[in-house]
Amino acid sequence: AGLLHSSLPLDELAALGIAFFLSLLQWFVLEHYLGVDGSWIWLSIPTYGLFLYVIIYFTSQSIVFISLVASIVCLGLLGLLQRSVLNYYVHRATVWVVVSPIAGILGLFLALLFRIRSHVLFWSVSGIVYGCITGIALLGFCINTKVVAKIDTISVN
Repeated sequence: AGLLHSSLPLDELAALGIAFFLSLLQWFVLEHYLGVDGSWIWLSIPTYGLFLYVIIYFTSQSIVFISLVASIVCLGLLGLLQRSVLNYYVHRATVWVVVSPIAGILGLFLALLFRIRSHVLFWSVSGIVYGCITGIALLGFCINTKVVAKIDTISVN
């Protein structure tokens, strides 16, 4: 058997629940610092849900390959959709299209590198790495945007 097997305790509803939770957490931070509207949540839920569902559904020997492909495709699509929201609030939002899948791949790589066998620990490590990398990128957007906003305000006055 691969890293994950068919007795994984998540189903489609759990994938959507986790997707909603992740999307909501990101939005809370973005709304607070950048004023991002709720469209972030509604664009993120289906894509995170698809990503998690693919990971849950394809539980076989080839989980590593499928996880890698799912990370590239789903998180790349997620980055593209989220970029469409970020584009209204930050400069260089296109970077997000690359950051999201790279963060997912690095999270999976580290969980595999440490040969983590526990399902919960495997996805926790992967998720924490993904969250840290995307969080740092979002922090960079926030810092850059505040500086740009101050410069724009000064030049207008």
